Amino acid sequence: MRIYIQLIVFLLYLSYASYAQEKSYDFPALVSKMQEVIWSDSDGGAASWVSQQNSDGSWSDLSYTSKTNVTNSKNHMIRLYDIAQCCTDSTKEHYNDVDYVNALKLGLQYWYNHKATDSNWWYNKIYYPQKLGEVMLMMRNLEDTLPRSSTTELSEDDLITLFSPTANSGIFYNGTGANAVDITLHYIYRGVLTEDASVIEGAINTLEPTLAENIVADLVYQDHGPQLQVSSYAYVFCNGLIELAYYLSETPAAFDTQSSNFATVLNFIREVQIPAIRGQYWDFSVLGRSISRPNCTKAGLGYLETLSTTIDTVNVDYYNKALDRIGGTEAADYNVKEFHSHYWESDYTQHAKSDYLFTVRCVSTRTVECEEGNNENIKGNYLSYGATFIAVDGDEYYNIMPVWDWSMIPGTTVKHTTTFANRTDWGFNYGSTSFVGGVSDGNYGATVLDQDNDGVEAQKSWFFFDDEVVCLGAGITGSSVRTTINQCLFEGTVSYVTSDSETVQTQSVSSSEQSKTNLKWLRHGKVTYYLPEESNVKFTLKSQSGSWYDINKGYSSDEISKYVFNMWVDHGTCTNDNYAYIVAPNVTTDDASKAYDVSKIQIIQNDDDVQAVYHKELGLLEAIFYTADTIVYNGRTLAVNEPCAVIMDDNKLTISDPKQLLSIIKVDLTANGQTYTKYVSMPTGDEKGSSTQVRFRITSGVESPTSNSLVTIYPNPVTSSLNIELCGGGVADYKVLDVNGKTVLSGSIENDKQISVNHLSGGIYFIQVNEQSKGMSFLSFVKL
Repeated sequence: MRIYIQLIVFLLYLSYASYAQEKSYDFPALVSKMQEVIWSDSDGGAASWVSQQNSDGSWSDLSYTSKTNVTNSKNHMIRLYDIAQCCTDSTKEHYNDVDYVNALKLGLQYWYNHKATDSNWWYNKIYYPQKLGEVMLMMRNLEDTLPRSSTTELSEDDLITLFSPTANSGIFYNGTGANAVDITLHYIYRGVLTEDASVIEGAINTLEPTLAENIVADLVYQDHGPQLQVSSYAYVFCNGLIELAYYLSETPAAFDTQSSNFATVLNFIREVQIPAIRGQYWDFSVLGRSISRPNCTKAGLGYLETLSTTIDTVNVDYYNKALDRIGGTEAADYNVKEFHSHYWESDYTQHAKSDYLFTVRCVSTRTVECEEGNNENIKGNYLSYGATFIAVDGDEYYNIMPVWDWSMIPGTTVKHTTTFANRTDWGFNYGSTSFVGGVSDGNYGATVLDQDNDGVEAQKSWFFFDDEVVCLGAGITGSSVRTTINQCLFEGTVSYVTSDSETVQTQSVSSSEQSKTNLKWLRHGKVTYYLPEESNVKFTLKSQSGSWYDINKGYSSDEISKYVFNMWVDHGTCTNDNYAYIVAPNVTTDDASKAYDVSKIQIIQNDDDVQAVYHKELGLLEAIFYTADTIVYNGRTLAVNEPCAVIMDDNKLTISDPKQLLSIIKVDLTANGQTYTKYVSMPTGDEKGSSTQVRFRITSGVESPTSNSLVTIYPNPVTSSLNIELCGGGVADYKVLDVNGKTVLSGSIENDKQISVNHLSGGIYFIQVNEQSKGMSFLSFVKL
């Protein structure tokens, strides 16, 4: 017996030893892993930093007061980082070069002695600790150059005292999301350098529960308030998180990549972030204030490769095809996922087709405008007021920003001006209207912006189909108002046709402004614009000038010139004006432009009550009701009792409440001489503003009585008493449930029964009837 017990103990010991070994940290391996990632970054002119360094480790062109000069993009710490890149990597020319190594040590000593800080917290809590940690990790490849501890010379222990913050709660020094991930990264550097597992695990355990906190119900990442950040801060967040997950994989601190929080992040990347890139370029609407930085629209999602190979391998094919498009080895239309989505919590719409990407960014009382801050994006006042990104190849707006006329952002209806009011920094500028939103069935949709901003009022809407987007505006009131159809980089020539001639005319670069009140269509590049109604349309094909400094004080004031295509409706000073234009992307030749059948688009109504479009080929109606109203289309009549956005596809209704206030919307469809009624329950909670889909079931009158093979209920809607009849007689049990699934009434039926519903509040209810021999029936009714 004793031998048997000893054997069990020994086996348990072996099991525990194996488990402990499996869960232990291999710190040298972690250092090597991190070095590989850090070294993959390119150096930035280290030779000049070495030659220009002062004997005390400083640089004369930098200010070393109590606040160091970090407005210079090549500040003290990034220079040390560049030098370390060159002299610590054994594959590089200056590996272990004595001049580089000495410059590195001198620079670190000066930094430690000076203990410089910046007025911007981000540098102190994120940038400096991260770069310092990365320099120290790289220096582990130079044996004994930087001792781990010492009483006579600068050591790792000394430099680690400069890391801030250090408490786990400090991870949320400036909120969750990108900033928290960034701070966590230098915690992990510190834990690896000191070989302290508690630092690593404490940081990850603190961060992990909050991973999805900035991704709202519509699956969009928001930061700095309820602000769209699909690139910008979302890129920083995703890049940092994937880097952390890669570093810590196969350690006790590994993220649970199967958790709901991590899955939400991956869903955001796949479903929202990747589709915001056309070819190699970002939708400019999602760039945040970084829209004012050079090369900002050039996309790069290197972390997709890490995702596909180590974290989300089940979607490797999807990631690889996206990387092929972003890397330019495949065309912009290569394996593009086609869909339509309106993001109701973020006031953003994506309409993705193989041939093009068309997006709209709006703002409401629930969201904030694209921010300015740090003297960046200082002319972006109108970026959130119906901005449209129209892309076939994706590069249509690449680096156009310094020469843009910023009061002519594509898609917007605003006052034309050269002065832009100062706005509050960092995402505090909410919209002023609430009827902003959209409806989507996954393939098609409509988006609305009821605008009242900077002296201009307008009802703007966009209707999305396969080959075209119909853009309508009504109720336009203001002075010096323009609706910008597009403002993009100029390509070749412009072709157009007017209503008084079928002859195609062409126009190349010209400094003059072209004005056409009878324009039928105009093609520029790979997009054709159709004007179904006469409008005061103007266009220019000329050189425009500006500088990055004009929009971002951190960059050069050198003047840049580019040729730009500008097309707009000139409303001037107006009251209750309107516009209508159709954008047909990927109509690339004059013959194709002439062959396009504009008659398939029927504009049913375009005023400040209703904007509605019927697509004859698709048999699809899309409508925005600003008030309770009725419209007639294709021999049918559609009436609603509340403002809403709808799609009617045969008998399938998709509907949303842009104001996000309604509980029930009554919809009447008249077809074939009969009227059918639906009382549609609107989504609640975080789903307010999302789309709901129902089908009209052809019966007589107002779907009353409602029945199936088991049970009939009437009247529907009901005010006081509801009749329940078993169609085949017998006995059954019933339950009445509210929209949350809570049972509010129950009982039994023998052939028929009348129940009082006086005490129920108005709304949608469901009745569940169980009859043993016939099964279960489930119907709905409305209590008025």
